[in-house]
This record gives sequence, C-alpha cells and structure tokens, in this order.
Amino acid sequence: MKLVREKPALLLVDIQKGLDEEEYYGGNRNNRNAEENCVYLLVNWRRLHLPVFHIQHSSLNPESPLHASKPGFAIKDEVAPLADEQVIIKSVNSAFIGTGLRDELEDRNIRTVVVAGLTTNHCVSSTARMSANLGFRTIVVSDATATFDRLGPNGTRYSSESVHEITLASLFGEFAEIRTANELLQELSHGTQPKLTDEITIRQELIDDYRIVENVIERAFEKNVKSDHTEHFLVRRLRKSRAFVPQLSLVACLKEQIVGHILLSKVAVINEDQNSTVLSLAPISVLPDFQNKGIGSLLINYAHKLAKKSGYTSVVLIGHDSYYPRFGYRKASEFGIKFPFEADDAYCMAFELQPGALDSIEGMVEYPPEFYEE
Repeated sequence: MKLVREKPALLLVDIQKGLDEEEYYGGNRNNRNAEENCVYLLVNWRRLHLPVFHIQHSSLNPESPLHASKPGFAIKDEVAPLADEQVIIKSVNSAFIGTGLRDELEDRNIRTVVVAGLTTNHCVSSTARMSANLGFRTIVVSDATATFDRLGPNGTRYSSESVHEITLASLFGEFAEIRTANELLQELSHGTQPKLTDEITIRQELIDDYRIVENVIERAFEKNVKSDHTEHFLVRRLRKSRAFVPQLSLVACLKEQIVGHILLSKVAVINEDQNSTVLSLAPISVLPDFQNKGIGSLLINYAHKLAKKSGYTSVVLIGHDSYYPRFGYRKASEFGIKFPFEADDAYCMAFELQPGALDSIEGMVEYPPEFYEE
C-alpha cells in the first residue's frame, strides 16, 4: 500500500522552547536542522491534509524548563499548532502514557505514525517503542530529531551524535522504520496526483528578469482592492538601494516561465540604545492563474531557509493575519516591535529565523527611503 493511502499521523514530539536551554539537558546538541526538517514535514502533512498531533511535555519537576509554569513549556513558533491540529499533553516520556493518543489514532482508523521531534533517546524513542508495541506501523525521521551529550554511570561522556546514532540503531528493525525527511516525503508522494509545486523551481532573480518580474508583480496585485498598485515600482527602487540583498530576490519558475517572486530586503529596528538589522518581506507576488496552488508557500519557506543560511536572524512584515502565522509569524507587538504605518496590530508581524533572535531587539521599524518614494 502506498504510504499516503495509509493516512499516516505525524507526531511532533516536544518541540518546545525549553529545549533551547541546552546545558540543562547535557549540552552539545547534535543536528541543528532538526526543527527545520520538522517544519518541512509539517508543511507537507498540511498540504496533503494528513493528521498532525503536537505532543507537548509538561514536566512534573518545577525546576524543569518544560514545567507548565515556565516560558519554555510553549511549543516553538515555527511548528505552532493550527486550530484544527490536536495538542496532546504528557508528563512522562511516552506520548501514549496518561493521554488519549491511542484512542484518537484508533478512532480515526490510523495505523501508521511518523515520529519526529526532541529528544532522540528520550521521548522520541519511548514514543516510537510504545507505538510499535501497540501495533502501529512506526517510522522515525532520523534528521528531524536531535539530542544532547549524556553521562554514563561511570562518568564517561557520550557525544550527542553517538547517542543519536545508537538510539536509531536500537529502534531500527525491531521497533521502527528509519527514514530521512527527504526519503519519507518521496515515499509519501508516490501514489498522489502530481502537484503543480512539484514542477516549480526557485532561483535568484537575474538582471534580465527585471522587466518580467515587475510585470508579474503588477498583475498579481491588479485586483487586490487593498493595494495601491505600486508594488512593482517599490521593487524597482529597492533594487537600487543599500537595502537590496540580491540573493534574497527570488523567482519561482514553471519550466522557463516566471510565475512568482519574493523579496526580502534589509530594514532596521531602532530605539534609543540600539540599531538592529532585520529583513522585511515585501512584496510576495504570484500570477493570478497560479495563486492558491502552494507557490507562495514555496517561496516563503525557501526565502526563510536562504536568509537563515545567509546569517540573518529575523523578518518583519505587514500582511494577512490568516496567512503568515502558518509560517511561524507572530504579532510584532509581542516582541516590542512597532511599525511607522497605520495598520491593525494583527497585521504587523515578525518571525525569528533563529530561536530567540528578537529577545533583545525592540523598537520602531525603520524602512529605507525607497519605501516612501512615489
């Protein structure tokens, strides 16, 4: 049977802010890309309308960063649950103990579970082992989980990577199938109808693309009643400014046709004591005939990934409050960030490319003068 026909449930285990307090858990964490791969899985599970369960650990130890009274109890923003996604709260390692997870899966006739999250040798392993013992087909995503160094009873320190690999080896065959995120998503795509997004490539905008991109932007906003229909002029001005980051001006192509564009450019967040560089997402554009087909999501996720690799830590924007939160955006006011425009608080948003990046940044967003020119 094709995997997608099994309607596998994605269990995202303990992807909580408290796990960023690495020394508490042993330090020297491996696989820094685990959360990024979890987002990759989550985006595709949502695209395919497959069941998602967010497992949240509520420690009984009041000193634990995952105690319900601590800020670290919160699920990380990048994988924050949507309204229709169930959150299962547990107090022990296994997501099946003291919760209704087993009943939820059986009531929905789900027999396959995919486990990802933190940490490999504790809650991921415990959940996977019990899942297998309960008769579920169990898949653990090796590069969507991570762990920390461990001390043995004789004082020997075992590296996080060794603990990670040995845990996966212990699960393999007897308790779980082991896949990378890419392997799993390739398997998941078999048996599904081809998606338009499977044929989309994303690359950096070239000088020869400028006229075509401006036309795409103009057409994308031509029927938007909230637009002033000058977005393409804004992009033209920003390309000539110090705020322009060429590698973050990206186009989405269907074969040779440019069908979408996104631009991340530099802005500042300033107050009396500091001037911090962040990115602004504006605009994102998709040709009308290609809208609502996942191309915008591809552009945003790709741009985020590239911006992070380029060393940027956060992004701000003004946009739809029903759209951008699915990518991890939150109200900018929660970070103490304000905008120089009249806009509803719900539309003014910020996103941390690096966890905690905005903890020490607050103030007013200062846009380059090109944003205000006519």
